[in-house]
Amino acid sequence: MPGGTGDDARGTGAGATALGRSFAAALTEGLSRSVASRAYALPGRPAAGAVLPDPYADAVLRRFAEALPAASAGEGRYGSGAREASVRRARELLRDVFGLAAPAGPDGPPSADGAPPARREEAAVVTLLLECAVRAVLEEGPFEASARRPPELVRALGRRLREVAPDPVRIG
Repeated sequence: MPGGTGDDARGTGAGATALGRSFAAALTEGLSRSVASRAYALPGRPAAGAVLPDPYADAVLRRFAEALPAASAGEGRYGSGAREASVRRARELLRDVFGLAAPAGPDGPPSADGAPPARREEAAVVTLLLECAVRAVLEEGPFEASARRPPELVRALGRRLREVAPDPVRIG
């Protein structure tokens, strides 16, 4: 900086202004892409494109993703990978019950190693789905446009829970 003014020819003019604007635009675009690509890992947010086409199924999945961090907080082994697998499994179960087609791309295995979820993890997912199914109806209404009525979803999830419960409860 000659003379301490900071006004030498290299840092002034339209070229520097255009360069600054280009840099700011590129930085903003890169940050937006980064946030969008990581949205799946943020607590309470399903993966981009993970919206289910049935309004009731989607409301249940949103509540599931929002409730999962608090529901799994007591279990230290529940990192973001396990949460992602739980959300994927919840989405698979809801697709199955609602008769929804899987997306064109692979949704990934239920667990990081490709093995099916253990009975305990499956029971935890189904239990939280049951809670979220009831909350969705209580908070948003009956979902008239849905392919399934709330009692149908609750029955299907209850059957699944009885199948996978670590210590099945036998009645009568």
